[in-house]
Amino acid sequence: TRGSESYNRALGAKRAEAVKTYLVSLGIPQDRIQTDTFGKDAPLCLEDTPSCHDQNRRA
Repeated sequence: TRGSESYNRALGAKRAEAVKTYLVSLGIPQDRIQTDTFGKDAPLCLEDTPSCHDQNRRA
């Protein structure tokens, strides 16, 4: 939530792809993994605190 919407979406997509790559390296078939990024659309926490920002930084 600290960067622009486009930056945050790109960062979220990059994080999701990194997780997907890791899961595939563990032997999970790539076609069983689906990634998505939500940006500001689905926060876990709505407060403007460092702890809340950390909770919303997830993949």
